[in-house]
Amino acid sequence: MSNYPELYLHIKTLNFFGLISCECRQDKDKKLTLITLRSHDIKAKKKLFIAVLGCLIMLIYCILCHQDFYISVFTETGNHHSILLFECGCLLIPSFYVYLYVTRLRNICFLKVMLNYYNDLWEKDGAKNVKPSRRQFFIYLEISLLSLVISVMSYRQGLTAWSSKLCLMVLHSSVTSIVGIVNSFYVSIVKIFVMAMKNLNEELCESENLISTQNILERRSQLMFFCFNDLNKRFGLLLLLTVAYTLLLAPSGPYLVISRFLQLHLVNDIWTIIVPSIITFCWSIPWIVIFVMMSQCGGLTIE
Repeated sequence: MSNYPELYLHIKTLNFFGLISCECRQDKDKKLTLITLRSHDIKAKKKLFIAVLGCLIMLIYCILCHQDFYISVFTETGNHHSILLFECGCLLIPSFYVYLYVTRLRNICFLKVMLNYYNDLWEKDGAKNVKPSRRQFFIYLEISLLSLVISVMSYRQGLTAWSSKLCLMVLHSSVTSIVGIVNSFYVSIVKIFVMAMKNLNEELCESENLISTQNILERRSQLMFFCFNDLNKRFGLLLLLTVAYTLLLAPSGPYLVISRFLQLHLVNDIWTIIVPSIITFCWSIPWIVIFVMMSQCGGLTIE
């Protein structure tokens, strides 16, 4: 039985966050279609306004009252890095929303073409021989839930001001959820295009008619151009921002562990070393998974 990446749940989640202004529907044969209504665009605009306004308020609050975001177990440099990471997260979320809203019409056209390949593969294998693979989407849900739990455990007792606790919990869990669904959707699209390319290659090897061979070569060239041109344009900037944020987050764990180890007595203050180590390591877990998923698809769009 063939397993195809689950696109229905991905598109539904993107619509829930307001990252796309369309709705995905599934018929009895499990084929997907996109529905675009004026109400979808209005909802996306409202969620864009809420996301930008919320991040702007948290950013201004962090700049004016940065002392409320100081965590006692961190060093001065560690707190500065944590605040910088928070401020970058406040800019990352609006960047995703603004970019996807500005390019919403082109994104809808892109999704319609992509779903044509998905439905063609589904129709060729038959509904009885195809089973949607929801494993990747469930991994995304687990990462999002893990990020929320880590944020609550990390900041519940580490900060005194309830407002800063709430801001840090909401932001870090939101960044993981929003960035995670976009990257998970990208990985699913790449897998669909790889399957479509393999299918065309098999048809090309089995073709004995000159006309059908030319038709297959034309479809193959269109798919390659579509992957190289449109796919990179739709996700290139978003993936670049994700990698930049991940690289900014990565040094926080080793630096804080080493700095606490050098400043404190190992035997008497062992817990003050372990606590920040666990916190910073847990922060990195969701992003390590996201980065690994991205790296597995590296280069597939231009083959």
